Amino acid sequence: MLAAYNGYTLWQHESLTPRQIDREAQQQLEALEDRRGPHLSPIQGERRQQLLERLRAEVKGIHEQPYRDASRWFFLGMGCLIIGLGHRLAGALQQRYF
Repeated sequence: MLAAYNGYTLWQHESLTPRQIDREAQQQLEALEDRRGPHLSPIQGERRQQLLERLRAEVKGIHEQPYRDASRWFFLGMGCLIIGLGHRLAGALQQRYF
């Protein structure tokens, strides 16, 4: 059940395109500048590019976190399934031959 649910989650996950990531990061940067207010100078130059890159990485990381979690649980479920099947097979062979 664990592997099936998380496998379905992995199958349904849609990755963001670089354009969508850039758009979301730009929107967050604009929201940050709006919160700074009119009394502070706008963020410009190299500092703006660094902040934009950091926001891009943050947007991508937040979006990919559910995928990483589902992937981890899927492989854990598959491992449990393999161990359980191996145990069942060993028990059946033991009853038959010993």
